[in-house]
Amino acid sequence: MSRAPPPPPPPPPPRRPRRLRPGGPSRENGSTSDAGSEIIVSMTRHAFLAARSAVADAPKAAVFLAASAALAAALAQALPRTVRG
Repeated sequence: MSRAPPPPPPPPPPRRPRRLRPGGPSRENGSTSDAGSEIIVSMTRHAFLAARSAVADAPKAAVFLAASAALAAALAQALPRTVRG
């Protein structure tokens, strides 16, 4: 005998819109001050600039690593091996 799954929970009641204080800020979300919003926007802008710079520098880094690996391989073949004892 199989049991039917339990019914889903009822949906939460609708939220009342937040009322702004008279003479207060006229924005929907009052959780962050204007100064805080400016800081967040500035940080996001700098993060995207840094990411774009890192993507632009990736090919240069790959060439440097490939050249370093080739040089290390050439030096390993050219230098005499030491006797381990």
